[in-house]
Amino acid sequence: MKIIVAAASALAVSILNTSATSQDEAFQKIAHDYVEQYLRANPEQATELGDHRFDGDLTDYSSEAQAKDLATQKEFRDKLNPINGSQLTGANNVDFRILKENIDYEIFLGEELKR
Repeated sequence: MKIIVAAASALAVSILNTSATSQDEAFQKIAHDYVEQYLRANPEQATELGDHRFDGDLTDYSSEAQAKDLATQKEFRDKLNPINGSQLTGANNVDFRILKENIDYEIFLGEELKR
């Protein structure tokens, strides 16, 4: 999981493709917003990845926080659904698939495994 988030954030933030389409721009914004919310909600993992903005915080494991996280994952999945991954250029195509799979996995964990 940490590897997926690290890879997605590194690729999503570093992609500045001159032939980027409007689909690419939309995806990059969604990916950036996802990574930001993920790091904010999981400050220990942010620290492990070298992001020290949230060092004074701890992850909230309450049932309310887990329900909010599940809702957030679903919101991001809904934001990604209109994007056609095959129309994304370069690494955005790969990043799109990684992010979508990661979100689906998080939803599976929340709904099926009740973690």
